Amino acid sequence: MNFGIFAKKILVIIIFFALSAISDIPYISKLLPHYFKNIFEDNTKQLKIGDIKFGITNGNIELRNIKVFNTQTNESDISADTVFFNLDLATLLAKRRLVIKNLQISGLKINYIVKDKKSNLAFLEPKTAATSDYSALQFQIRNINFFNAELNINYNNEKFKIENINFNIPELTNTTKTINLFISGAIERGKFLSALNIQQDGSINFSSEAGNINLTLFKKQFEENLGLKIYNGRTNFKISGYYNSKNNSVNFSGAVDLINTSFDRRNYNVGFKQLQLKDIAYSNIENKISINEIYSEHLYTKLFYKFTGDDNIAPDIKPDSFAAPDTTVSTTLTDIQTKITIKKIKLDNATFITNLTINNDTLLTTLDKTNLEINNLAIDTTASFSAKLNSAVNSNAALDLLMDYSDKYNYIFSLNLKNASLPNFNPYLKNYIGYIFNLGKLDIAVEHKVSNADLTAKYSLLLYNPTPKKVADIFEAPLEFALKKLRNSQGIVKLDIPITGKINDMNFKFSKVFWRIMGKTLISPFSFIGKIFEVKDTENYFFLPFNFNEAKINDNAVSVLEGVNKTIQTNGIKKFQIILNFATNREEFELPHLEVLFKRRVNQLEQYLQKNFNIQTTKIFYSEISRENIKNNNVPIIELILIAD
Repeated sequence: MNFGIFAKKILVIIIFFALSAISDIPYISKLLPHYFKNIFEDNTKQLKIGDIKFGITNGNIELRNIKVFNTQTNESDISADTVFFNLDLATLLAKRRLVIKNLQISGLKINYIVKDKKSNLAFLEPKTAATSDYSALQFQIRNINFFNAELNINYNNEKFKIENINFNIPELTNTTKTINLFISGAIERGKFLSALNIQQDGSINFSSEAGNINLTLFKKQFEENLGLKIYNGRTNFKISGYYNSKNNSVNFSGAVDLINTSFDRRNYNVGFKQLQLKDIAYSNIENKISINEIYSEHLYTKLFYKFTGDDNIAPDIKPDSFAAPDTTVSTTLTDIQTKITIKKIKLDNATFITNLTINNDTLLTTLDKTNLEINNLAIDTTASFSAKLNSAVNSNAALDLLMDYSDKYNYIFSLNLKNASLPNFNPYLKNYIGYIFNLGKLDIAVEHKVSNADLTAKYSLLLYNPTPKKVADIFEAPLEFALKKLRNSQGIVKLDIPITGKINDMNFKFSKVFWRIMGKTLISPFSFIGKIFEVKDTENYFFLPFNFNEAKINDNAVSVLEGVNKTIQTNGIKKFQIILNFATNREEFELPHLEVLFKRRVNQLEQYLQKNFNIQTTKIFYSEISRENIKNNNVPIIELILIAD
């Protein structure tokens, strides 16, 4: 719809309402029937007008209760409470030219309905180019003001209202080539302010700012155009730019602030406290988007993926997920037409949850308290960036990562993961090496470099008290025997895994190479040069009670932990390990966040033992924290087993 023609027609209709009552003014009675016949032909519309006051001496005209009535819906499509303007009668009579000053319209109400791409206001759009030529009608309208207008939009049964609209047009004539329009209004609790410069050739210069706009008002638009299901969110934005309808070109710049927003799309859920996009610039002619900074606070993302074999993963889209697989949005960088550059991305205190399906198992990984910074991200047919990340993994492990990425054949990254629980990786280990770990922790350091597709990497692993269990014949090494022989006197296994290869070689599969080298390392004759020993364990059992749905170490648990330390000190125990088991009552077991609750309890327990008794987390072991590993009990507890070596 051409906005300039649309605005002109609404104004001309309102003016003609007034003139239709003036039968003694020459030419008006001849002009109106022809005009209204063309405008309302085959549109089932009726014109209705209430009271008219006309000052013959001063030309002041006031109209009340004006309506364009829809006979099909029995409702008005356009209405206004009052219209007041000053008509220059001398010019009208002498020069047959319509001159109006100080047009003030109060209570304008427009009901805009779109269904199946058809609009109830289609009669305002020109049918041909000829119908948009108003040069035969000589008119001039100065200082047009709309007060307290209202726009009700029904887009495919999705309804929202823009109210308290005020806007001003300094001048409008039959030869006007430019309309300057200033608009302010409200959408629910939000407000907006806009300025438009509308050219006759269909180009528009615009600037707009808005605050506290409810995103759920436009949820169908998000669904149809972006495949997003919006649950909540509000936005503030400021934008200015240019649009040309002839070549459909768009250029704009601005900033967007999204607040308390959450949505789903295909294989992921997203929510955040705040997301800011600063200094955005876009041009569809240049196919370019640039953003100076993206900042988010408390970002939450849950991703669903599945292994497709050969180290590849793909989005795991369930049959009952919100959106079907997206065939309209490209999934590879080589399909991207728009160049994207982002100078800086910064995430504070973010949470990333990855649900990775491996055959019939699920590997759930949580990165929380995550701080991520990405610099100089450029996406064209390839991508480049530098990044650094630090995070907690599954509540208790710590992760640090650095990466400098030029393209898939040239990049460097280093990774350090400490205090990771080995049972958490059982879904992956079960399918790749045929083993699971009942107990054990892991530290891993990675130096990974790819230059012109040549890979050089080193993986250094420290395994604390690893206790594997064989579940399938996959791994070529007797893992349980090899690890037992590799353990030093502190129960630690140290492994260095070097990897080289050509990543663009179709036969090179990283995971297969890694585990093959791991197997050779474990069965190497040098691996078994160690002391064979047997240990007779002395076990002490303690039970730590917790308050319902709380992770805090309470007074009763403090007394128990003091007993643990007393046992260690009194018996002079130098070498020991602590095993944790979990149990709770039926009421707490029904909590949807039960696993998160126990992870927090373990985290509190580890921090307390380290801070108060200098017991390091590397001495504390437990199985994967899942509902299957939480037993029934009368009260929530953690069973602590102190094993002296």
